[in-house]
Amino acid sequence: MRKNLLQKTHSSHLGAEASIRRAKDSLFWPGMSADIREIVDKCQICCHTYQDKQKKEPMMSYPIPTRPWEIISQDILTYKSKDYLVTVDHYSDVWFLDELQDLTSKTIIECSKTHFALQGIPSTLITDNGRQWVSREFAEFTKTWEFNHVTSSPYHSQSNGKAEAAVKIAKKLIKKTLKEGSDLHLAILDWRNTPNDAGHSPAQRLLSRRTNTLLPVTEILLQPQVVTGVSEHIKKRKQMSKLQYDKSATKLPELVIGDTVRLRPENNNQEWQKATCTKKVGPRSYLVETTNGKVYHRNRKFLRTTPARDIAKTMPTV
Repeated sequence: MRKNLLQKTHSSHLGAEASIRRAKDSLFWPGMSADIREIVDKCQICCHTYQDKQKKEPMMSYPIPTRPWEIISQDILTYKSKDYLVTVDHYSDVWFLDELQDLTSKTIIECSKTHFALQGIPSTLITDNGRQWVSREFAEFTKTWEFNHVTSSPYHSQSNGKAEAAVKIAKKLIKKTLKEGSDLHLAILDWRNTPNDAGHSPAQRLLSRRTNTLLPVTEILLQPQVVTGVSEHIKKRKQMSKLQYDKSATKLPELVIGDTVRLRPENNNQEWQKATCTKKVGPRSYLVETTNGKVYHRNRKFLRTTPARDIAKTMPTV
């Protein structure tokens, strides 16, 4: 009768633990829990077709920069049919806005060269997987100019959170200045000279000096002065953010090359696709190949293993 009772136990397509709790009210045989987990694991409807999003994982941050322009990020901002390149420095928070004539790699490279010629070549550039940054032309640029280029997983914008935050700030300034009919560049200048809670502005952290604005300022305040304690302030701020973020986060087990997984669809109404993990390309970042031969680069949060495997991975060792 076990096979028949297992089907009835899982008739509502509840999860493994819920099905076990339901069965324990009136059923028992040796290994019953393992049998229920196995049938839930093999259920096409539950585990392979329609699944909820996975919980977020604990926050993982990039290394804390120790000097200006050591680590920078780039992203594209689009507003009112105009495209802009946003380049932000992780140390100072200063961002630059370049209006783009097109979204080709050549245009992005020219804008980047202009900033690099003024601020220096960064150690690391972080971007998403836009075609502008994954082209052969941009790869040649990174090789010639000798800097490290890190790309985030597709559909995982928080991996490039610094650029995302800068894009939001820049878009707000564009909207407000257009509405008011004021000068966008003056608004950016004022933003760069506004101190944070530690008492120093983005301009001071990047340039070691305040820059002159329309507000009256003494000559002494415009003299160069190196700002100290920036890395410590960044570290403290990140620790506080991580503490809050991790309260509702769950660490997912790492995938093993050759694992059969399910790939979260781009459209939530579609079914999760069956795929095989083929390569780990970064922390929580994998290449997977679907049954139709297509290869995708995805963050771990978009890849689901079978429930039975996850349970085995996360159970404590006795």
